[in-house]
Amino acid sequence: MQYRRDKKGNELSVLGYGCMRFTKNGSSVDLDKAEKEVMAAIKAGVNYFDTAYVYAGNEAAVGEILDRNHCREQIYLATKLPHYLIKSVAGAEKMFQEELRRLKTDYIDYYLMHMLTDIPTWEKLKKIPYPLRREAARLLTDGIFSGKERNRIRGMLLSAKTAEDLYEKSSLSEPFLGRLTLRPGTARCVFDTYESGFLPGVHNNLMLMDLLMYHPDDILTKVDRTAMAVSLESRVPMLDRDVVEFAWTLPLSMKRQDGRGKLILRDVLYRHVPQELMERPKKGFSIPIQKWLKEPELLAWAKGLLAEDKIRREGYFDPELVKRLWDDFEQRGIWRKQIWHLLRFESWLENEAKIS
Repeated sequence: MQYRRDKKGNELSVLGYGCMRFTKNGSSVDLDKAEKEVMAAIKAGVNYFDTAYVYAGNEAAVGEILDRNHCREQIYLATKLPHYLIKSVAGAEKMFQEELRRLKTDYIDYYLMHMLTDIPTWEKLKKIPYPLRREAARLLTDGIFSGKERNRIRGMLLSAKTAEDLYEKSSLSEPFLGRLTLRPGTARCVFDTYESGFLPGVHNNLMLMDLLMYHPDDILTKVDRTAMAVSLESRVPMLDRDVVEFAWTLPLSMKRQDGRGKLILRDVLYRHVPQELMERPKKGFSIPIQKWLKEPELLAWAKGLLAEDKIRREGYFDPELVKRLWDDFEQRGIWRKQIWHLLRFESWLENEAKIS
């Protein structure tokens, strides 16, 4: 079995064991079969076991198996808080105590948020009093449950006060990225001035925020730069004023339903193109940063630009966080986009210093 150390120093098995859907014997968990499975996993070296409150009987089964075999201390145990069932701080505490009783333990190693996903989830989540969400977010991002990156991300999203705030926070893939810079920026963006609930309906506000920021500051900028690099005058017909104004008059049901977007465009397209040609996974145009930086010359260039003493001397970024990003990139292949942004900034900074 292979193991990976988390941020708290715990050695977790790369292969975990999900205990949400044990085999049933009638309407109850087949405890004997579940026990054989769990003990076989422990014997094979698995030490991370995950269950959830809402799967009837499974938490209790895990607790009984661990108690029978006196092996609670051999494993790391995770379960989940179903935030959509919580209405108060007292309710959350009561549910947590119930989970401890079911699991026959006095502590849980990893306490996760269950099914924190999308706008419908936000509609339910906002019914939970903000002080409760704020405290739960603190525990996940900076407190006793902050050992896993997934917890910190969930905590960051959980701390959102409004749907618009959730939209802004979701642009950060990890809470610590917000602390990467040592100096607060002075540039303003639409997030700073956008009034929560400016339009009726959560979806309308998020679409408008996309139109005001993501389009002009991201995808349209890329299209313009790429086209002008070869002296090509590009146009975006979907952003014709009449088309945009018409799109805003359409009800949401004609644009998005059951997680599928662009419905009216799909309906038109399917009249002319076989549906099976279009219903395929999206493929982006990301640059192969990881592959590029395996080349010795580029690797040396990148390491030079992000050298810890250099970053500390310049004073723009937290050198320890930059080192963490680079180590994760080298070892696990993550933070590719963030590494590229840092390299472009540092390269620009170096060129500016030469000019001056």
